[in-house]
This record gives sequence, structure tokens and C-alpha cells, in this order.
Amino acid sequence: MKKFMIGVLALIPLWYSARAQETTQVIFTISFADIAAKHFFEGNQDIDYLTFVYNNETLIGLNIYRLLPSKTKSIESYDLNFAGDRYILAKKYPTLVFPKNPKLQMDEITSMPSLKSKLGRYRVETSVKRDSIFNWFAYYTLDTNTTKRKVDRINRAAYKGDLKTVQEAVQSIYRNSRSKNASDSSLLITGFVDENGSLGNLKRVYGISTKLTLKTIEAIRQSAQSWRPAELNGKNVKYLVKFFIQLKDDGNVEISVQ
Repeated sequence: MKKFMIGVLALIPLWYSARAQETTQVIFTISFADIAAKHFFEGNQDIDYLTFVYNNETLIGLNIYRLLPSKTKSIESYDLNFAGDRYILAKKYPTLVFPKNPKLQMDEITSMPSLKSKLGRYRVETSVKRDSIFNWFAYYTLDTNTTKRKVDRINRAAYKGDLKTVQEAVQSIYRNSRSKNASDSSLLITGFVDENGSLGNLKRVYGISTKLTLKTIEAIRQSAQSWRPAELNGKNVKYLVKFFIQLKDDGNVEISVQ
């Protein structure tokens, strides 16, 4: 066993029958000591841990778990396929250290003959703490992609209306503005959807503050008020949402919401 596997290794095969066909899922975890993120946590004392999500070898998401004074959890979720999320992550957390791709550990485990014949798609969640890293692996056979485990279940806040309405409201602001310039071509605006589904605390996090920026924020505030609140383990929680606005060369505005 290689030296990076300092912690506990657990192999848990799960079998079940579906229409007289046996299907196998393999779930295992690896934890090991690691202080690569120590500097990040020293500068962000209120953050409890980070969870990086992979589909196969592709990093697709990041959840940041923060402990509040009330001992409840606040969560920031970043979709790393979303340009606005990648930008705000780099700006807000410049000392963030991405963990090494867990492929090294996967190669070690999948070299085991008992697993080689069972592998299909896999999912990895890498939780980074102050002094350790915990990898959770799930391998799926071709006829299933579901598995059950006890974890924090997050349902993101979702806009209940038609996003075109918001886009048209912002498009109207840009179309009628005479002051737009290069500094207005990209804006990243964040806000919070409260437990009751209301949107508030909108602010600019990328882009120069101009009159057009302020009008854009107000247009979003007025046109994007219908939200389904986020849930954590069945309870409504406050949730960070992002609006990434881009002015295209043809004068049209494109909005991405996460």
C-alpha cells in the first residue's frame, strides 16, 4: 500500500436484484493526512471544509461549508462549468488550493482484479479539511447510476419564473443606455435567496461600478423575485445565487444564472 493511503480504506460492495438480474455497485472511501490547504483555512477561519465533486476525472463542482455563530451550516456552491462561478471563486478565494486529481488513488484501487470487471462510470467527492483529505468513490455498472449514502443533501435555489423575463428587463436597460462601454461588457452579480424564497442583497462582484451597473442590479431585483428556496437535508437554507451578464458584439445581452 502506498504511503499516501495513511488513513482508513473501506470496501463496501452492494448487491441488489432487479428483474432477476444482479447488479453490483462498489463504494469505497480513502482518507489520508494532508495539510496542503492549511494556508487557505488560516485565512478563512469560518470555513469548516470544502468538497470538490468529480464525474470520472472531470472536476465539475465545489461546495464550501461554513460554520455560522449559531452552529448551523452555510453553503456556497460553485458550478465549475459556469464561467461566472470560476471567476468569483478566483477573486474571492485567491489562496484556494485545488486538491490533486484523485486518479492516483483510483488507479491504486482499480488495479484490484476483483473490481476491474465491475467498473463503468464513477463519481468522486473529495472533502478537504485543515489536516486531511477524504475521498468518497462510487463506481456504477452500466445499468445503474444511483446509490444511497448518508451525506448532506443539497437542493439549490431555483428560479421559478421564465429567465427570459429577466433577460428582457436587462436587455431593455442596455438598449436604452447611452453610457455603456467596455467596462459594462461583463458583470457578475451575486445575491442571496432567503429561506422564504425572496431574493436580496444583490451586489456587483465583477465589473466596474457605473450607472448602467446600478440600473442592471435594480432590473434584476425587480424582475427576478420568484424563487424556490434551497434545501439542506429537507430544511430551507439561505443560498448564494449568481448572475453573469455579458454584452455580445451584436448588442444583445446574455444572462447565466447559477
